[in-house]
Amino acid sequence: MERICNAIMGFVVGDAVGVPVEFMSKEKIQELNIQGFIETGRSGQQLGSWSDDSSMTLCLIETINEKGIDFDAYSKKIVEWLFNGYMTPNGKAFGVGRSTFFSLGRLRKGISYLESGENGINSNGNGSLMRILPLVFYLNGDRKERYSVIQDCSAITHAHDISKIACCIFAEYFWQLIETNDKLMAYRNMQEEIKKHFSGNEYLQEFDSIVANKLYEKSYESLNGTGYVVNTLETSLYCFINGDSYRDCILKAILVGNDTDTNAAITGSLAGYYYNNVPDEWGKKIVKKEMIEKLILNFTAKCKQ
Repeated sequence: MERICNAIMGFVVGDAVGVPVEFMSKEKIQELNIQGFIETGRSGQQLGSWSDDSSMTLCLIETINEKGIDFDAYSKKIVEWLFNGYMTPNGKAFGVGRSTFFSLGRLRKGISYLESGENGINSNGNGSLMRILPLVFYLNGDRKERYSVIQDCSAITHAHDISKIACCIFAEYFWQLIETNDKLMAYRNMQEEIKKHFSGNEYLQEFDSIVANKLYEKSYESLNGTGYVVNTLETSLYCFINGDSYRDCILKAILVGNDTDTNAAITGSLAGYYYNNVPDEWGKKIVKKEMIEKLILNFTAKCKQ
């Protein structure tokens, strides 16, 4: 259970470390010589503030704690987050992406979560990938059932197959990491499972760099930290696999630039779990840390059940 706690807190801490430099270029971040939290940045948020990534993830954790898998209840929570500042560090949502904004607007109007998500080819930002971490630890059953739930969760905001496949790749890699505790073995096993499950899907080729090749061997300079879900997945997996510690993984993800909070959050979940550690000097800076820890503790009890 401790590793689950460190995975989720690793996610939140990565998010918060990345917030001040979100959308900065790689060159600008290198000039700042980022080694952890910085006092000010583009977001103008309080030090230790976490973004939409953590807000939506924590809303899913709270939903599972209260009701298990209930996407209608979850949808209500994230609508409350976006429009009324629920589950935020400072009382107001920030950092929300276009697809998430419009999808939650539909939910607010009474449209079912089954029909709320954006499904166009240009609606494949990382807004669903950033919030599915709790499902990695909570779901059981066979792969087909787990993939189905993960894709349904993605579709609340991001209903296109590219976003759904990205979420499944992340989850599969995490499951394999849990089973093997080996970064590269987990990667190879993930490739086989994903190719088998999504065989024949025309959009699987969008993930060739991850599923068909050895992503971890490409050059660091070639990583693109934009919010396109494939780029986010590439950056996060690469920085985790090639990192030497939680701190190293996070700083690698941030130095890619652009969508730094999401890249560092997803990387941080993997690194927090694998290294079973989040630096205390970073963790203690998190806004509403005690509230988050209480949610996580209750969640681990649900996972144990």
